[in-house]
Amino acid sequence: MADYCRTFARAGYACFSIDYRLIHEVPGLVRPLDDKRIVPRAMNLAPQNIERIEEVRRLMALPPFDETTLTHYWHTTFAAADDMAMAANFVRTRAAEYGVDGERLALGGFSAGAITALNTAYGIGVPAKAVVSLSGGISGYNLYETTQSGRAPALLILGQNDFAGVLNGTRHTAAALAGKGVAAEIAWVPGFGHFYPMGSVSLGDKVSRGPVSERILQFLDTELNKKPRE
Repeated sequence: MADYCRTFARAGYACFSIDYRLIHEVPGLVRPLDDKRIVPRAMNLAPQNIERIEEVRRLMALPPFDETTLTHYWHTTFAAADDMAMAANFVRTRAAEYGVDGERLALGGFSAGAITALNTAYGIGVPAKAVVSLSGGISGYNLYETTQSGRAPALLILGQNDFAGVLNGTRHTAAALAGKGVAAEIAWVPGFGHFYPMGSVSLGDKVSRGPVSERILQFLDTELNKKPRE
């Protein structure tokens, strides 16, 4: 993500890379979970939906999930969104200090960060002008229930051979947003799985073709520079 931030900064955007609580920090819940607003725990923690996490844990030589760490992961999904919401508010309230427009914020991330951005914008409902999801999808909040009309449009990018949970989660995200009249563009990176360089070619709507980073910049240029409706 640091490379993305440098690329966006060179294009004139101010970027804020945030920390959020992780599994090993055993995050608690800020508020009780409303079953009507979340994906059922059993569905969210199904093997196909956590295979990307299991793969990363394997690469980091961490033990497989057990019931305790699964609960920590479940709580982290919501804690991370709370932390991103706090970070967005921090930037917005200090916009003058940073020399940015607090009303022209975009949220985004990769994998867990993408899920967090989606949950922050459409689950919690933090105001934003654009949302970018790199290999994310529905996880935690049930976006079919929590998305409201008028929310920020989304750019959803994923690898052709991405994890099954990401492929399915992205489809559901697009459907959930479309159901509330929120624009969602999907683009995919041919030949890649969950990980792909930002210079990789992506294919999208209207037979569009271009590097991932350029697609994101075009999306931000369009959405963040829109004039408000009178």
